[in-house]
Amino acid sequence: MNIKEYQKQDGSKGYKLNGAYIGIDSVTGEQVRTSIRGKSKAEIKRKLALKIREFEDNGSTKQAKVKIKTCNELIDLWLEYYKDSGIRTATYKQINLKINKHVRPLIADIKLDKLSHTLMAIKVTEFKKQIKGKLESYNTELAYMKAIFNFGVEKEFIKSNPMANIRTGKDKQDKSQDKAKRKKQIKYYNKEQIKKILDGFQPLVDSNSINDIVFVTYHKLLLFTGARASELLALEWSDIDFKAKTMSIDKTLSDAGKRIELPKTDTGIRTIELDQMAIDTLKQWQNLLYENCLKFGISKPVIVFYNISRQTNYLYAFLRLKYKNFCSKHDIPYLNGLHCFRHTHATMYVASGGDFKTLQARLGHEDISMTMNLYANALPEIERKAVENTLKFMIT
Repeated sequence: MNIKEYQKQDGSKGYKLNGAYIGIDSVTGEQVRTSIRGKSKAEIKRKLALKIREFEDNGSTKQAKVKIKTCNELIDLWLEYYKDSGIRTATYKQINLKINKHVRPLIADIKLDKLSHTLMAIKVTEFKKQIKGKLESYNTELAYMKAIFNFGVEKEFIKSNPMANIRTGKDKQDKSQDKAKRKKQIKYYNKEQIKKILDGFQPLVDSNSINDIVFVTYHKLLLFTGARASELLALEWSDIDFKAKTMSIDKTLSDAGKRIELPKTDTGIRTIELDQMAIDTLKQWQNLLYENCLKFGISKPVIVFYNISRQTNYLYAFLRLKYKNFCSKHDIPYLNGLHCFRHTHATMYVASGGDFKTLQARLGHEDISMTMNLYANALPEIERKAVENTLKFMIT
């Protein structure tokens, strides 16, 4: 503690402590510091201890203590706090949607001083009945409710979490049924459909139209790499190593296309190998993009999927709509968005004999169990391939 002595105008001695640390503001996340003056070092220490205690009593924030009365107000504060915690825009939107659709209608009107374990047990039972058959799982929504109440306890709006001892998970039978449903819901194209898609792309490639070529390049890269749609839209040319045939992924484009964000997890930052077809596709697009930029007097862009007319990244919504129209024209099933290309790549990778550990790294999954749970439905084909390979090995 660097307490300094100084001389007052009347000639007497005084003491001061500048920039004294009193804690981290729970609202802003910033350090809070203060300056103190006193007649002695002991007085400085007493004043600092008092300021720290006052700061903590106010919920560890310099903000005026908020007074709220209902769960609806508590939800608003939690969402605001969560939004400022650094989460991705797309993630926040998904959470906000679930909260407003399922959580808010259930508890919004409840006054904080009326909260109790019994009331929330009734509410949870009511919620489970309401959503039965409508949602695969209610665990997420109930987890959000618990988190909101934990936030209320932390900020001293309520004394305890009324859901602390309420069981929110499903029983084993329900979980196994959900697991089976999730397997069925993984949508991907089979070999014949992939061939049909690639055949449909060929006339677009031959057209040499910039909108057609970017459309084909983007969707081929989704298919050939298994990358997420938003990861490709954030891709820069410096991320592509044509010589080493690799692509580095370390960022993602928000769903609104307004900002570049970090991947969800550390494992989302990765470098994956590209095959020759992906390299050729990218080179064709790069040449056409640079030619058109030169024609319109625009500098060579750093972004791979660069929209010359908007002078920014292409948007997911535009490419998805174009693909939906493509499916209609070529009688190809539209599997509800572009994530099916990631599932297709992963399933074909496993079915062709690739191992799950390598696939986990390629997809950027944090946990290998997630990879295995998603794509284990390709195992029967792997087993058949293994039997065929064993037989060939034995008789040749």
